[in-house]
Amino acid sequence: MPYLQSRSRLCLAVLFVLGCQPDETATLAQEDPKAAQEEAGQYFHWVDERKVPLTLDIERFFVLRKGDNPDQSASDLSIAAWEQAKRHPEGLDKTLGVAPHAIKPNDKVRMWEVDVSQRKYVAAQVEDLLEALAARPDIEFAGPAFKTDLGSIVPTGFLIVIFWPDVTDEEAERIIAESGVGTVEAHRHLRMPNHVRVRAATENGLRVLGLANSLHGRPGVRGAEPDWYVSGKAALIPNDPAFGLQWGLHNTGQLGGFNDVDIDGPEAWDRAVTTRGITVLILDDGVQRNHPDLNYDLRFGLDFTPAPAPPAGDGGPVTPNDRHGTAVAGVCCPRFNNEIGIAGVAPGAFCVSARIYAPDAGGFFTANAAAIAAGIRYSLDCGARITNSSFALPMELLVISAAYDDTADVGIIHFAASGNDSNPNGVRYPASHGFVHAVGAIDNTGLVTDFSNGGFDLDFVAPGKDIFTTDRTGSAGYNCCEGNTDYTIADGQGIDGTSFASPCAAGVAALLLRRNPHLSAAAVYEAIRSTSVDISPQVYGFGFDTRTGWGMINANGTLGSTSLAKFGDANGDNVVDFNDILTVLANFGSEEFNGDADYNGLVEFNDILTVLANFGA
Repeated sequence: MPYLQSRSRLCLAVLFVLGCQPDETATLAQEDPKAAQEEAGQYFHWVDERKVPLTLDIERFFVLRKGDNPDQSASDLSIAAWEQAKRHPEGLDKTLGVAPHAIKPNDKVRMWEVDVSQRKYVAAQVEDLLEALAARPDIEFAGPAFKTDLGSIVPTGFLIVIFWPDVTDEEAERIIAESGVGTVEAHRHLRMPNHVRVRAATENGLRVLGLANSLHGRPGVRGAEPDWYVSGKAALIPNDPAFGLQWGLHNTGQLGGFNDVDIDGPEAWDRAVTTRGITVLILDDGVQRNHPDLNYDLRFGLDFTPAPAPPAGDGGPVTPNDRHGTAVAGVCCPRFNNEIGIAGVAPGAFCVSARIYAPDAGGFFTANAAAIAAGIRYSLDCGARITNSSFALPMELLVISAAYDDTADVGIIHFAASGNDSNPNGVRYPASHGFVHAVGAIDNTGLVTDFSNGGFDLDFVAPGKDIFTTDRTGSAGYNCCEGNTDYTIADGQGIDGTSFASPCAAGVAALLLRRNPHLSAAAVYEAIRSTSVDISPQVYGFGFDTRTGWGMINANGTLGSTSLAKFGDANGDNVVDFNDILTVLANFGSEEFNGDADYNGLVEFNDILTVLANFGA
């Protein structure tokens, strides 16, 4: 259980307030000692073999009444049902024993949020309160909130159980049944292989946490955790004709910075690349698909947020607050040399959107962790070689880390913003994760910005202050540009944040893969790392340091470190021979990189001709 045992020292008082009988308090038939906490007030969840501590919020909790969900057969409360339910809070104050003003509907998690801050509870009292509430016949779920510096993390009445790939659906069903944690709701939850969603065998959110912990170490189980709602924040500090203002690509001191403190964009663009397009998946709040200056692949894009029901939509912005992703995409994937707007790091690269969160006006959001993970795994479906995560979460979550791990295992390269907390020793998650490359921000003088997070998890720095990029067109977006609202330019100032340093690094990776699409993820990382410029060593020290990582990325140096892929080399072994014809035939009719001997994005008869034309090279 998430605590050692259910206590009774306050039970009579709690039951009196709630109007229920002592025998209504439910207990689990089995308790796994692995899941128990050492004492009240100590909480954790497992991520692989690490215990991640949790801090219980003793000032609020969440409930859902059975009457709020008219379709008890449905796995989740629909948006329409919730909109109807939240109009009728009548009687809930009496059920909970609180004043009416202490209850408010929370649309992010579709539950009632109850403020008990005036009661000065301790953790043990919150535990007893949730236990008694969960025992009531009219309560569908009663759960806690756990506090983080970015908001709350809230369990639901479901578990996400990840099995190892060799576990069949039947074996998974057997393991769930024997463990007594609940009943299987869905295999391949949100299209994710080996992910099973389980309706927990309890209405108490603390016990849901305990059930997840009880599966740790069980044969066949890779990991388990509650189907969390997690709070986070976009890593943003709001603040071709415009190319002259893009100091990060080409710094001439135009904005008061230092000459050549940039990534050498024009020098890199002069280097030869193949015609193969590389796709970057933008994991964010949506990207405007029809922006005139974005190179968007219109075949792809999905919305993984609860509205609409995931996965649906096309990945575009939905609310007026969905403006961050369009600005992020503009750093790496704008149209190039088209006589409008800006230039991007990676000419010819495409962007695709996975909308994984819906922020408020300040950039804060609450999102379903499994939906974020499904967005990451969408990289496999849309053909992305690279992802960008310009957001911060308060802690590591198993289902999200597993998504980064599994996609990295098949060669997808992940970049993420280090965070904007002005913390020199604390890279934010997911940038801190082992298979994600963390990128901090520098200004146009070569100094780390005052907001950029650092630490031993930091890989690189890139331009992240006064960045000129795409904005949602018309009246939508940041609207910081009088007379030109399609871009983030106002009075010579741009937009700030490690959010925009990260896609700069992603763009360099895309540019490198255009030069040689056969490069492995490890080779791409090493090329970027080994050619990074040791920026301002007199300030931060020589070599790797916790403020700049391996240094400022340099597009020209990165491309110069790698030879142009040979035409006709369909399998990437740097030799054009009969094996390349076999590779073309094995991938014929696909868009695979292997087999695409002429780098036009398709494996077809022309690739055989290309191999023959370059045979022996």
